[in-house]
Amino acid sequence: MGSFSKLLLPLGGETVVARAVRAAIESCDPVIVVIGKEGESLREDLERKSFSGGKLIFAPNPKWAEGRVGSLKTGIKALGKTPEGFFLAHADMPFVDSGVYRSLGEAAAARRAAGLPPALLFPSIHGKRGHPVFFPFAFATKLLESEESESLKTTVGALDQACVETTCEGILEDIDSPEDYEMLLAKYHQT
Repeated sequence: MGSFSKLLLPLGGETVVARAVRAAIESCDPVIVVIGKEGESLREDLERKSFSGGKLIFAPNPKWAEGRVGSLKTGIKALGKTPEGFFLAHADMPFVDSGVYRSLGEAAAARRAAGLPPALLFPSIHGKRGHPVFFPFAFATKLLESEESESLKTTVGALDQACVETTCEGILEDIDSPEDYEMLLAKYHQT
């Protein structure tokens, strides 16, 4: 995406990362922002924003280039212990709405109330899984013990999983290329 970070691209009067954080912070407190490459630019951008409803904690991951498992572990360590769990969200998915977080949280609470075993909860649309993912805190120890060189898919593949159906197409839409960015701007009528 040229010399600029895709996370700092403009999107409806803010940046891609700010839009993603805004949706998360409506349902999550705190929001842990794991930063690596261009971390200080991301921190500066987010610190300029006014977010209501929660706080941001920045967690630097000096080994960001080694893969997502290291970033997940960095985020878990920064979070501390929570009785319920946490979400793993990707900052390049700015069209996930806050209702997705609420639906996943409600589904996790319903599973606990029903006495069901812990499970990763993926949002889905028409049966196709997306992000963010709810992780029960019961899985934190296993995740912290995993190898950072392991793929995230392998790390979570052995954990129990379930889907929560949603109508939000943003759970499948990330910005991986300039073409993705332009297509999503047009789709969502953003400038």
